[in-house]
Amino acid sequence: MDKKASLRTELRRKRSAFSTEASAMAHFGAPLWEYPVFDTANCIAAYISVAGEVPTPDLIAAAHSLGKTIVLPRVVGRNHLELHRWEGEPLLPGSFGIGEPPADAPRVAPDQVDLFLVPGLAFDLSGGRLGMGRGYYDRMLPQSAGLRVGLCWEWQLLPEVPMEPHDQRVQMICTERRLLLIPPVLR
Repeated sequence: MDKKASLRTELRRKRSAFSTEASAMAHFGAPLWEYPVFDTANCIAAYISVAGEVPTPDLIAAAHSLGKTIVLPRVVGRNHLELHRWEGEPLLPGSFGIGEPPADAPRVAPDQVDLFLVPGLAFDLSGGRLGMGRGYYDRMLPQSAGLRVGLCWEWQLLPEVPMEPHDQRVQMICTERRLLLIPPVLR
């Protein structure tokens, strides 16, 4: 098993054991909402969290209540994400059991997104990201100049994440404790 695969297995196990109570108690996003880039972002690409991940519903609701355009991913085919506008309508069960907007919700091109909230199993302080291994975000993020913000728990920050040339980095990391800006020279 390669280094990425073994690290994914270890982090998935740790994430599934992470207390639902602990995750519910964390106040997430306050540092991000106070950062000027949030005020200037008109279109925010978010994602629906699963057990053990940073809870995103409150972040999404807060941004929506401020009049931000919210787009959420839909898995199309085996290896493609499309972004669809979300207006508060109920989400439908999608791939991997994750809620998605309906297929007829308006599509939004990645280059229209100002701010991406990016999931990951782990991040490092140079913006490295270890995803789930399907490459959805690694294919979508290069299509946009939007700011990439990784959301994770402090325990998901590692000294180094194994990276390959096609892996996409984030420019900021938001944890339950802090907001980290990644200097361009480190990316």
